[in-house]
Amino acid sequence: MTVNLIFTAICCIPITTFGAPDYFFSDDQNTLFENTDPVIIRQVEAMQQLADTSLITSNKVNKIKTEEAGIATHAKKAETIVAQKPEKNIPPRKTRKKIVSNLDDKRPDDQFTAQIFGRKLTVGGEYELRAAQRRNYALSEIDNDRESYRQKLELEFKYDISKKVKALVETKLTSTADHRADRRSHMESLERGESWIDFNQPLNNEASIGLRIGRQNFAEKREWWWDEDLDGIRIYYTSPKLSYELGFTEELGGRASNQPLSEDKNDIKRILGRVEWEYIKGHKLELFALNHNDQSSTPAIENVLPADKEDVSDAQINWYGIRASGKDKIKDLGKIRYWADFAVVRGQETLLDFDDINNEQIEVMEITEQSIRGTAFDVGLTLKSKLAGRPSFTLGLAQGSGDRNPDDNLDRAFRQTGINDNNGKFNGVDSFRYYGELLRPELSNLRISTASMGYPLLYSSSIEILYHRYDQLVASKRLSSRLRIRPNGQQTHIGDAIDIVVGLEEWKKIELEFVGSMFRAGSAFADQEGKRSYFIGAKANYNF
Repeated sequence: MTVNLIFTAICCIPITTFGAPDYFFSDDQNTLFENTDPVIIRQVEAMQQLADTSLITSNKVNKIKTEEAGIATHAKKAETIVAQKPEKNIPPRKTRKKIVSNLDDKRPDDQFTAQIFGRKLTVGGEYELRAAQRRNYALSEIDNDRESYRQKLELEFKYDISKKVKALVETKLTSTADHRADRRSHMESLERGESWIDFNQPLNNEASIGLRIGRQNFAEKREWWWDEDLDGIRIYYTSPKLSYELGFTEELGGRASNQPLSEDKNDIKRILGRVEWEYIKGHKLELFALNHNDQSSTPAIENVLPADKEDVSDAQINWYGIRASGKDKIKDLGKIRYWADFAVVRGQETLLDFDDINNEQIEVMEITEQSIRGTAFDVGLTLKSKLAGRPSFTLGLAQGSGDRNPDDNLDRAFRQTGINDNNGKFNGVDSFRYYGELLRPELSNLRISTASMGYPLLYSSSIEILYHRYDQLVASKRLSSRLRIRPNGQQTHIGDAIDIVVGLEEWKKIELEFVGSMFRAGSAFADQEGKRSYFIGAKANYNF
């Protein structure tokens, strides 16, 4: 038995391993074992087949290892080649803007973080430096030029209480200097920024519902409706196709340590609502609603008040509107972006007329009531062409209704919400005042025609050149703008302006902006027609 086992083990070794001749595998192979037990012969044949299979598998494994080694060698060479290529400063891919955005969305990825009680604390912010020069805003020979400088340091502390609960506290330190012909001033202040706690509950992989309580930023893409930090509560829902938000706000105090809440902003409650629906990829509809309810008390005629209690208007106003916006491609022309805003305003207003008794006291002289009924629209189209240099061209038209009969108790002039900025982008990297950097008018009894041409620069920079024409719908002495002079109320052409906006964002943490603007007065300024005003501004931001 022992001999048979030894023989069996020997026969399991592949014969080719020892360089055996081919006759061992001929048809006469059975004669080799003619004196061997038939059972053992069958065992040997089975084990020989198993050994042959093992040899084949071993060869395949060795071949695979060789191929893997070759792939690894080629991959290493590829990595070396890539490493030798200069890295390009390619701007990050743009993402869809959330209906509720966080401050840290614009901050760099490498912010300072620490673990507090096992939860992440993120510390960041920005330093901003602004300089501006305004010349001849009164359209006269009098020296009314002005230079201003501002520094601002924002510090933000974001704490992840849990996966679904986050908190943010922001504070701002500002220093401003104002230089005029007759005086110079300097002021420093501590401002309160956003301070909120956010509860977010995911509903599935794409949708979530949330609640945010505290001082927070209410903003929308074009800032035509609102862009303001307000104290309040917001309920929101977000998903790829449908989003909405509903906010309830009331200011609890002044913005800065040395600027208490002014009387015209006191006791104002607002309800803000917005719905956003992407009905086709790249095309959206938005619905807006805003209720403004001034609940401050109205003094009686002949009441004497402290001068700082002057409030010329108490109003209950509602705004409703819709926006269509989107982007598409046109063969042989390029890409287009469009927007179309339409809004109506309805409400009741109490107007108060005061007379100064002395530097510290005022007296109520007259009270009138009026209704508000106004409409406005803002439409535009931007073409990103395929021409050399990839220039973009924009045409826009905005109009707010006017009041043809100021003597009745119905004001048909449109008025904006008071918490808007009219600030946005066409096709460049930088946001700007799209109704004019110098004039910055309110869209009330005014038609603004805009034409623009922009060019991309480098990897993430741009230049925009804009022309604006301003016309009143009804000749009026009322014009809400930065100018320090009123129209004559007889002609409607307010004037024309040219703006140049340069944005440089070639760096991860630094943003630069340069703005130049020139306004030429129209016939509505009579003797000042043709005179010019100028604005030059620069801004630098460092985000951390």
